[in-house]
Amino acid sequence: MAGKELNKLSYGLYVTGVRDEANDRVTGHICDAVAQLSMGEKPQVVVSIMNKNYTKDCIEKSGEFTLSVLPDTVDPFVIGNFGFQSGKDVSKWPNVPHNVVDGLPILCEAVSYVRLKVIDKRVMDSHTAFFCEAIGGEVLHEDKTPLIYADYFKELKDLVMAAFTAFKEAQ
Repeated sequence: MAGKELNKLSYGLYVTGVRDEANDRVTGHICDAVAQLSMGEKPQVVVSIMNKNYTKDCIEKSGEFTLSVLPDTVDPFVIGNFGFQSGKDVSKWPNVPHNVVDGLPILCEAVSYVRLKVIDKRVMDSHTAFFCEAIGGEVLHEDKTPLIYADYFKELKDLVMAAFTAFKEAQ
C-alpha cells in the first residue's frame, strides 16, 4: 500500500466555489487533488473530492464550480475557513474577501481562477473524480506564485491552525 511517498507528489492548494441550492448560498472547500488532462480547444482537468464532503454533493447537483488558485502569500485563515469546517453547517464565503462571477464565488487574493463544467465523474472508494471542461477563468494576480502543498506543511500548517482557532474563539 502506498503511504508517505505519495506526500512527495507536487501539487497546489485550491478553494472550490459552488452553488448550494439547498441553502440558497454558495459553499466550497480546500482542494488539493487537481490535474490538467488536456489543453486544446476545450481544456480539461480532473478534480478529486472526498465522498463525505458536502461540497461534493453540491458539485454533483449543480454541475459547475470554480477553483481559486491559492497564492503562497495566502492569509492562513482562508485555509482554515475552507478546510476545518463543513459547508453543510457553516456559510464560509462571507468570512473572506471574494467576488461572484456568474453566480459562483472567486477568492479575491487568488493567483487565478478557472470555471469548470462537469462532463463526467467516477466514484471511487473514498473520493469522486470529476472530469471537467474549463469554460472560463482569469489570471487575477500575475505577480503572485501559487502555493505548493509541501510548502503548506513546512510553513503554514501551524499558522493556519492558530488563525482558525482565534477565529472560533472570537465567535
